[in-house]
Amino acid sequence: MGDTVKVGDPLITFEKDTIAAQKSLISPVLITNTDRVSAMKPGDSRILYTVVLK
Repeated sequence: MGDTVKVGDPLITFEKDTIAAQKSLISPVLITNTDRVSAMKPGDSRILYTVVLK
């Protein structure tokens, strides 16, 4: 039907500097299961993967 996508495959590309000139690039993240990510501290830049839909 469509393309096969694997973990790490880029889904979209954009010109960061062009967008940053007009809009903020900050992406807020809401963490509701702090029992699983309690080790994160402000400024922690680890990437977490969570299955949202199966």
